[in-house]
Amino acid sequence: MTAAIPLTAPALVALLVEGMWSPLAVVLIVVAVAQLLEDVAVLAAAALAVAGVLSWPVAVLAAWAGILVGDLWLYGAGRAGSRLLDRVGADRVAGARRRLAANDVAALATARVVPFLRLPVFLAAGALGLPFRRFALLCALLALPWILALMGFGLFAEAVLPGGAWTAVLIVALLAFVPRIVRLVRESLP
Repeated sequence: MTAAIPLTAPALVALLVEGMWSPLAVVLIVVAVAQLLEDVAVLAAAALAVAGVLSWPVAVLAAWAGILVGDLWLYGAGRAGSRLLDRVGADRVAGARRRLAANDVAALATARVVPFLRLPVFLAAGALGLPFRRFALLCALLALPWILALMGFGLFAEAVLPGGAWTAVLIVALLAFVPRIVRLVRESLP
């Protein structure tokens, strides 16, 4: 009979370190998690690098790939839904296209670092027809400083927080749900 392994962060890291999972599987998990909670995935990649499960270059690459895939999914969803803009009016859509084209770097950079702004801005970039190559290149370039900053935070957390970088992963994951919790509380109040 096999003993049950508790599903705690240290136990999961122990499984990974002991080689039960290949580095490719770990990278794919990071990429998948990034589709739902990109900051959590980046911090998890940093924690995995601290634990020696992934090398730092592989951790950065996994986080970067996960973020880029998520960005491209949002762009594609915006392109697919661009017919909805017909309801807005041609003048307003043309104005929005001009403003986005003139400020695409600032818009995408701001969306990368301001919580909850990435979804609407990246959907709009796709819907408004920002050229795909430009969008992909800007996202690829803008993601790297953000990843390095978050991983730096993970290293700082490793040094100062009980539980290290995994505590930072948990905190960021919980913070991702704060807006939902606030909305539920507001809806339940008279």
